[in-house]
Amino acid sequence: MKKIIPLVVLSLSVLFSSCLKNSSYKPSPIAPGFSMYQNVQMQQLLSLDAANVAFRLNILLTTAEEQGIGYDKLNTLSVEYDGTTVNVANRLFGSAGLSEENGVWTLTFTGNTSPSESYTRSGKLIIDTKNKLLSELSNGEAWSITGDKDFMTMMGGAVFYSDYQSPTYQITHMDDYAFRWMVSTSGFTTYQSMNTGTPVKSNWMLSMSITQNGASQSYVDARKSTYTVSGQASGKPLGWSDVDFDYETVTALQYKASCGGSLITGGKETVSAPSLVVSYPNSFPYSSVSVQWGEGTNGECSNVYKIFYGPYTYDSTTGQTTSGVE
Repeated sequence: MKKIIPLVVLSLSVLFSSCLKNSSYKPSPIAPGFSMYQNVQMQQLLSLDAANVAFRLNILLTTAEEQGIGYDKLNTLSVEYDGTTVNVANRLFGSAGLSEENGVWTLTFTGNTSPSESYTRSGKLIIDTKNKLLSELSNGEAWSITGDKDFMTMMGGAVFYSDYQSPTYQITHMDDYAFRWMVSTSGFTTYQSMNTGTPVKSNWMLSMSITQNGASQSYVDARKSTYTVSGQASGKPLGWSDVDFDYETVTALQYKASCGGSLITGGKETVSAPSLVVSYPNSFPYSSVSVQWGEGTNGECSNVYKIFYGPYTYDSTTGQTTSGVE
């Protein structure tokens, strides 16, 4: 069997990263399904990272325009949030370099970590904004993203490389609702740095709709907003060269930015791989796994979830796995 890269589901300040946060989870009949979910979620996290950077850039530029500050003075931009003065550029990008020419922004990362994230990037991303904020785009108009062929991201001590030269990567304004966009890419490849051997490259495509429920995209309003995410993805995720996976949101996922951006408080996700059962029946007895999310009872920033894999259900509120029909 192909070695499955050991992946950790990280709690990151990314709107789209799913995070199972109950430490009582133990190996059980659910474990193969949980492994499927983890691998696809790490692929989703890496594939959506450029969109994460672009949305951060949009927050920075929107805040600057609201305050009447020129782009040449972005490093001085500050706001009051939750009783604290926040330097917006530093908070969103750390020491990364930002430069602009004719609406095209080059973001240069040198292994730095921003205060609002727990991982590092190294390399260049180039974002063509068409000289417009995301909220100013016409219906069907898009920001496009390119960058280095081996853009590095390090998470939890693991190093990953993504190719931003080959695939088409866009954030498109949808419908007539100013705060709804579609993030899309295809043929997106990522591989994990290994000491020996040839790395197995992923081949991934996705189309994810992002809706912000808030007043504006300024820093303060974005932090106070909730977000709805839905869509599909498919292909060969990290660590798999011979099995295709499919991902979809059965019902849209709900996020609270005030809780770090990665806390899911509603919605349902499904990961399926029919050929996995055929190729590896002893390791993966069932071909799909679903995760149902809900709001928790331990304060505003808490959630609960259930994992469904074959006849088994894991409930985060009890820490127990039961057998029965979903």
